[in-house]
Amino acid sequence: MKLTYIARLKFFPFYLISLLPMPILYFISDVLYIIVYKVVSYREKVVRYNLVNAFPERTGYEINIIEKKFYHHLCDIAVEAIKTLTISEKEIKKRLIIRNPELLLDFQKKHQSILMYAAHQGNWEWLVYLPIYFQIPSYTFYKPLKNGYFNELFLTIRERFGVKCIAAKKGYRTIIRQKNENLPVMNCIIGDQSPKRK
Repeated sequence: MKLTYIARLKFFPFYLISLLPMPILYFISDVLYIIVYKVVSYREKVVRYNLVNAFPERTGYEINIIEKKFYHHLCDIAVEAIKTLTISEKEIKKRLIIRNPELLLDFQKKHQSILMYAAHQGNWEWLVYLPIYFQIPSYTFYKPLKNGYFNELFLTIRERFGVKCIAAKKGYRTIIRQKNENLPVMNCIIGDQSPKRK
């Protein structure tokens, strides 16, 4: 599905970046890593705190190595997400391979809904490609960004292939409505790294 002319204009800098081939985008990611990690130190205290909690048995040196890998990975996810603005289905199928698709196809044939629960591992943003593989209405729950421009950019990226984004606060009501209306759907939920009780 191609972006509308208005979307291309509105997100023009990101649209231009997304036209670049993946090797160049990964080079940009490496430069971005230096800026995000070494210059800006984006959320450094939060990342360090979370890593120390997740790996209490690791030394400070080992935590530092994991931290660097995390920031590299975060920058890769950012450029891969931007690539979604112009990536073709052919290129997606080269990069994203679904193992055991019959597990989901069985539910689809029986007109049963699917609740897919994933973690913040790999590139969770690529779950937006699922409608290419499965002919079932797909929804994902997300936390809206405070910055309106970037929130709209990410909605454009995430909904390009047919996924419908639902604000997390409306997630429970959406699932109940789907159940009451007997709509077979696939709902994707990405587990929070540190979920709160509510």
